[in-house]
Amino acid sequence: MPLAKKTTPSTAPAITASLDNFKLFHYTKTMNWNYSIGWLFVGILILAIGTAITVFYQKISDTWASGPASYERVKLIGIIVAVIGLIVMANLHTLILSACTSLIFKQPLK
Repeated sequence: MPLAKKTTPSTAPAITASLDNFKLFHYTKTMNWNYSIGWLFVGILILAIGTAITVFYQKISDTWASGPASYERVKLIGIIVAVIGLIVMANLHTLILSACTSLIFKQPLK
């Protein structure tokens, strides 16, 4: 007695998906990304603030937060601010914000 029964290939239609079916961002034109020296300096300033928060987390937590119970939270906030500074330095924040607004308001990006 055979252990497994031989099967024939299914004749069901194959389901295919392409990126055209998933229009998460409604791009109608090419994405314009411009580098800006002004945003570079703003990003450096934000990065410096995030770095200072991360370095001096104990003093900040003892002074403005709930002491040793919030050390990790203050370090996390500092790292998040530093990452936001890097995003602003590369001028990617405008692309991210316009993509989020196009998701909410369903308007094409310009």
